[in-house]
Amino acid sequence: MTVIEEQVLLTWQIHNRSMLLTIDHIPDDAWNASFSGRGRGVAGQLTHIHNIRHWTLESYCKKTAQIIPKIMAADPCDRDTLKEAFMHSGTVMENRITSALADGGAVQGNPRGIVPMVGSFISHECHHRGNMFITIKQAGHKLPKELQYDIWYWNKL
Repeated sequence: MTVIEEQVLLTWQIHNRSMLLTIDHIPDDAWNASFSGRGRGVAGQLTHIHNIRHWTLESYCKKTAQIIPKIMAADPCDRDTLKEAFMHSGTVMENRITSALADGGAVQGNPRGIVPMVGSFISHECHHRGNMFITIKQAGHKLPKELQYDIWYWNKL
C-alpha cells in the first residue's frame, strides 16, 4: 500500500474512532433527547448513521452488506448495540477501502471512486453528529470534555 493509500484508510479509521468516542460519551440522560415528535433523537441519529453505512455498502457490494445487520428504526437501541454496530460496520468499511485501493481506487457502483465515497461517509456522519450535539445542549445536558474537544485530536485518536 502506498503512503497516500495508507492515509486514506487511516482517515476512515480515525473518523470511526471519533464516532465510537461519541457513542461512549453521550450522557445517559441525553441518549433519547429530541426536539421533534417525528424526527430522530440522539440514539435515532446514530441508528440512522449505521443504517446508511449498511445501505451504502449493500449498494456497492452485496456480499459485504449481508454481514452488516440493519437496525430497525422502531427498535430501542442502546449504547452497547450501537457501539458494536459501529465497530462492525467500521471494519467492513475498512475492508471495502482496502479492496478498492488494491483495485486502483475503483468502487463498483460508484464512478467517482473510493476517496469521494469515504469523504461522503465522513461528511454525512459529521452532519448528524453536529445535530446530536446541538440537541444534547439545547435539551439542557452538558457535553462531556471528550465530545467538546477530544474528537478533534486526530493525532491521538
